[in-house]
Amino acid sequence: MKTSDVLANHLISFMEKQEDIWDIKDTDSRILYANKTVLNTSGLPMNFNIEGKKISECPVSWTEYVEATHAYEQIVIQSEKPIFIINTHFVEKEQVVQSFIIEKIPYHNKNKIMGTICHGRKIPALVLSKHFFKNPTTPSLLTNHPPNNLFTTEELNVLFFAMKLMSNQEIALRLGTYCCVVEQIIQQIYKKIDIYTRKQLRDYAIAEGFDNYFPPFLLKGLL
Repeated sequence: MKTSDVLANHLISFMEKQEDIWDIKDTDSRILYANKTVLNTSGLPMNFNIEGKKISECPVSWTEYVEATHAYEQIVIQSEKPIFIINTHFVEKEQVVQSFIIEKIPYHNKNKIMGTICHGRKIPALVLSKHFFKNPTTPSLLTNHPPNNLFTTEELNVLFFAMKLMSNQEIALRLGTYCCVVEQIIQQIYKKIDIYTRKQLRDYAIAEGFDNYFPPFLLKGLL
């Protein structure tokens, strides 16, 4: 048996014993392995043969987000960098809406990227609403990967809170800076996208998909 096969077997053996979500997918987002928790949280029967399928080919309980999930996996493969996702969906077995923090990382074998590894765990609703201002009973898919590369990290942080209709003072307090700094950054954003008001900023951000984005620094409250 090849060393790479032994390592893969050890990895799967580890995942099988975990209560967290674990799966391995190839570069086409087809499932090579998924533990029982994946089946439970996706509302799939325990005897469902998931191997070789994409999640979009499975009758999961969160079908509206599977294509976006595949797209994020491709970003991980192409960039060879991890992405964090917060997936809130109905868990049929428990009859509740539950949120999960999910990390997707590149899966390498012999220095070649073979696909992605997914690790996820539950997030308490109180923690999610405190840090992300989303209704934890509403299905959603959030990610720390911005929909475009137009903005700097500082601009993305301000944009996130501006979308929550916070004042400059409130944003400054959240970011540990000054109101004048926040105003300067907002003006930078306005100039980049040729707008003049907060309403235009919010409309732009929603149209571009920034309502599904969260700044990476907020992960500190979850990890």
